[in-house]
Amino acid sequence: VCSSDLKLLFELIDPITANALATEIKALISNFEPRVNVINVFVTGHPDNNGYNVTIEFFVVNVNSAITVSVFLERVR
Repeated sequence: VCSSDLKLLFELIDPITANALATEIKALISNFEPRVNVINVFVTGHPDNNGYNVTIEFFVVNVNSAITVSVFLERVR
């Protein structure tokens, strides 16, 4: 994770920041993991929990079934 992604976690939790975070996650996976084809990245902000629910759908190269991974991203001081 690069510093611009970490900065997004400290921004206001809103749809614009969630969209920017999804775009950054797609770019990171595309740049640093060539064995994966990203289908979609869903990011939903949760202001009450101070973080984002991130769901990534992807195919591993030469594997026919899609894989879905969900994580909760939050800032830690």
